[in-house]
Amino acid sequence: IDTNIAKRDKHLQSADFFDAASFPTMTFESKKITDAGNGLYNIMGVLNIKGENYDTTLPLTLAGVKEHPAKKGTDVAGFNGNITIDRLAHKVGNGKFHEMGVVGKDVYIFFSIEVLSNK
Repeated sequence: IDTNIAKRDKHLQSADFFDAASFPTMTFESKKITDAGNGLYNIMGVLNIKGENYDTTLPLTLAGVKEHPAKKGTDVAGFNGNITIDRLAHKVGNGKFHEMGVVGKDVYIFFSIEVLSNK
């Protein structure tokens, strides 16, 4: 977590929010990919936050495909996507800061993925 404010970063990593000491990573494990057409793909899988699993679909847009600059004979495809999740539904915080009007409940997540394939 890097919000450019060290005190806020420390608080977000505390048990009040992410509890990074007990849960140092979040993961997403894909289960199925479907082509939605026009360079759009849906990646269905399981998002794990703080030891809890959530069925989640990540929408991806193909950014492009080209030969990998460092691996001759290998293509690289780039994908970008974003989702917004309700942090309270994912047990990130208890809502007290949201009720105070200090911290919103919606979290915007941007992700970028590169995939390699041999020609």
